Amino acid sequence: MAEQVDVLVVGGASAGYAAAVAARHAGAERVVVVEKAPRDQVGGSCRFSLMGFRFVHGGTDDVMSLLTPQLRSEHTRTTVRPYTADEFSSDLQQVTEGRIDPELASTLVEDSRDAIGWMTELGHKWDFFHGRVEQPDGSATYNPGTVLCPDGGGLALVERWIGMGDELGVELRCDSRVAGLLGDHRRVEGAIIDGPSGRYEIQAGAVILASGGFQASAALRAKYLQVNADLMKVRGSRHNTGEVLEMALELGAATSGQWQGAHATPVDVAAPEMEMDNTVNRYA
Repeated sequence: MAEQVDVLVVGGASAGYAAAVAARHAGAERVVVVEKAPRDQVGGSCRFSLMGFRFVHGGTDDVMSLLTPQLRSEHTRTTVRPYTADEFSSDLQQVTEGRIDPELASTLVEDSRDAIGWMTELGHKWDFFHGRVEQPDGSATYNPGTVLCPDGGGLALVERWIGMGDELGVELRCDSRVAGLLGDHRRVEGAIIDGPSGRYEIQAGAVILASGGFQASAALRAKYLQVNADLMKVRGSRHNTGEVLEMALELGAATSGQWQGAHATPVDVAAPEMEMDNTVNRYA
């Protein structure tokens, strides 16, 4: 007999935990997060990123309102020009070459300021992202698009999310791999889980797939990206291997975007094959 929960979240990084915490705040009584990584590797590619946040804002005063009083006092001569909804939309169109889902893009842009405000109210803390430009008069400016990042980077953000989830009664199950999705092209109703004690089923009122991309799978990089993509080094998590995405596609999930496009950056030839952080020399 399948276990019954209100909300099942697949993936224990920032997106998954934001969804889990929001579900609890919205009244869901039993929220379970399943994560295939062991506890000390939870966090997906967030663990290896500074995580610059892009959001609509009104400029210096608006950005400063999200920071702690101490950080504000340290940046009295820092200015940031406003980042408008039109700019955000234009940047999304440019980076996706116009292939982004318009409804998704609109939601992302219109809700971005409220989202970071909500996270701040929950207790997340922020710092300025890299890209500081010193001015001749001693003042400084930052790129208005990705002006802030979590204090302590992506790993600290994920650990704060987990702590918040623990306080709200969100159940995190590590070493728990999704072996299959329950449902059809109309609706996903649950999942088959391979946990530490064996295989079982979870039925859920809502299923949220936040399992990350497929960049850690050489086979899927070869399938979807350009020639020799299977030879690339991967900066992010070894656990983002795309099998949950493939399961959703097999059920009939809609697709969008540019399937042979990817974000890539130069890395040191001596860098490891995967899981390198932002300290790696990207231009060696």
